[in-house]
Amino acid sequence: VSINNSLPINTAGTDQSGCTNSFTMNAQAPTPTGSGLWTLVSGTVSFANPTLATTGVTASPGTNIIEWTITDNGCSASKRFNVSNNLTAPDAGIDVAVCENRVQLSGSATKPGQSGVWSIDGGITTEVFSNSSINNPEVTNLRQGIITFVWTVTNGTCTAEDRVVVTNNTPLVDAGPDRTICEDFTTLNGNNPAVDGATGVWTIGSASVNIANPTFYATS
Repeated sequence: VSINNSLPINTAGTDQSGCTNSFTMNAQAPTPTGSGLWTLVSGTVSFANPTLATTGVTASPGTNIIEWTITDNGCSASKRFNVSNNLTAPDAGIDVAVCENRVQLSGSATKPGQSGVWSIDGGITTEVFSNSSINNPEVTNLRQGIITFVWTVTNGTCTAEDRVVVTNNTPLVDAGPDRTICEDFTTLNGNNPAVDGATGVWTIGSASVNIANPTFYATS
C-alpha cells in the first residue's frame, strides 16, 4: 500500500497589529501546483488580492480574524490570523457656550483596553477637573472667554485626540471699592463692560439715590 500525504504546508506567517488600518500579510505561499485564498472569519477586512499570500488588507478598528487556505492535489490546509487595528477615534463632544464658571464635558467613552485623559490646550490654566480620566467630568473655575479642552484616548501604543471649545460668556463684574463720603454726590467706579462686548446697568436698593446714567460704568 502506498500512501501519499498531499496535505499542503501552511505554517508560515504571523498575526498583524499596529496603529493603522492597512497591513501586509506574510502567509505561506502555495506550491506551483496549489492555490491560496483569503477569507474573513470575523470583523471587517478588505483584501487587495484574496489569492495572494502577501496581500495587503484594510481592517476596521479592533481585532479582526482572517483565514488563509492553501489547496493542492485535492487537499486543503488553513491557518487563521489576527489583524488588530489599534487606532482610536475619540470624540470630545460638541462646542458649547455657558454663562457660569462650570461645565460638564461629554467625550466618547473609552473601550476595554483603552484609557483617556482630558487636558487643556494652551499655557497655564485655572480650571479644575472632577476627574480628568473619565469621559464626562465636571470642570469648575472656568476662566472667562474661550477654552479648548482636549480628549486623548490611548490604546496600547496608539494615541489619538479630539478637541471641544467651551466659551464662558460670564461677564466680568467689578463695582469698585466701598467708600464713605461726606457729601451727597459721588462718582461710581465700575469696570467698563464694553471691553468684553457686554453692557451694564446700575441698580439701587434705596429710592433716595439718584443715578445720573444707570448704564454708564462711571456714572455719578
